[in-house]
Amino acid sequence: MRIDPGFAVDRIVTVSFDPTSSGYADDALPALARRLVVSARSVPGVVDSAASTCGLIANCSSSGGFQVEGAGDGSASLHINWISPRYFATAGIPFVAGRDFGERDTANSAEVAIINESIARQYFAAQNPIGKRLGPSGLDIEIVGVVRDARTQSLHDLPVPMVYFPIEQKPARQQPTLTNLDVRISGSSVSIEPALRQAIRLSEPNLLVGGIGAMSRRLARDLTRERVVAFLALAFGALTLLLASLGLYGVLSYAVTRRTQEIGVRMALGARRADVLTLVGWQSARLTVVGMSLGLLATWVGSRYLSGMLPNVATLNPATLGVVAVAFAVVTVLASYIPARRATNVDPLVALRSE
Repeated sequence: MRIDPGFAVDRIVTVSFDPTSSGYADDALPALARRLVVSARSVPGVVDSAASTCGLIANCSSSGGFQVEGAGDGSASLHINWISPRYFATAGIPFVAGRDFGERDTANSAEVAIINESIARQYFAAQNPIGKRLGPSGLDIEIVGVVRDARTQSLHDLPVPMVYFPIEQKPARQQPTLTNLDVRISGSSVSIEPALRQAIRLSEPNLLVGGIGAMSRRLARDLTRERVVAFLALAFGALTLLLASLGLYGVLSYAVTRRTQEIGVRMALGARRADVLTLVGWQSARLTVVGMSLGLLATWVGSRYLSGMLPNVATLNPATLGVVAVAFAVVTVLASYIPARRATNVDPLVALRSE
């Protein structure tokens, strides 16, 4: 299974922390974000860093109702994330249009927002969203950028309509609190993680840091259930293939053994061993081909049903079907050749007297 998360997974280290339990006041979070970003960038090997209220694939979600310019009087439900400048460059989420947040986007400046492609398509399909406005209680926030869709919540779900706000403009008591720091590195995370933890400890000795690790670990945790299910499916599939092969071998072998008398008659009348083996092999192959055709038809019908339950997964895998076909072909050859060869070695008179 290959899912594009919409952001660059490689060479990202994530830091999770809890400022609320650490005693930080709500209005101190923007300053905390600035200090954490500066501390992370001071570590050798760090290319960029950015803070956010919800980390990527971190089981964090926040949403609210918004008015969107041109969308009528109805309220649009949008997901929210409050971020520091350079967040998109750090996460590897490309811009489609507009600009990033900068140092000028502060609590004293005009309120601004960046939306993702899902919002742009849904509410500004035939228009340029840059310069349009939205807001929770009025059209008082200007859209200054559009970024690519990303699976920010979970790899299991499609990208959601997401609007990003500068963390400097975050209302003090609005949840969620600041919880995440993303760090883009130039080398291996093994050597950088201890240095990053030390830099954060020196900058914020009272901050409770929950964990520091590569983004790949978060993705692995997010897919743990799917990996277990895939392993079990592989194990049961292999067992099913083994049982089917044993059953096919037993049926064909028994059918050929039952024809010992017929083979004896053919040999007594002058048939060559190669001709008898070829005849038995072709007859067994026809039965196998018919059975495999019915099985492939059932597989195709079943895959049509399962396709809605397995998004982004190819329900018909040619490699898997090829392995099954080859396995059954080998079983067919062995199940027909071994007993047929044994029967051709029997004295024709003995074969004629066999039951």
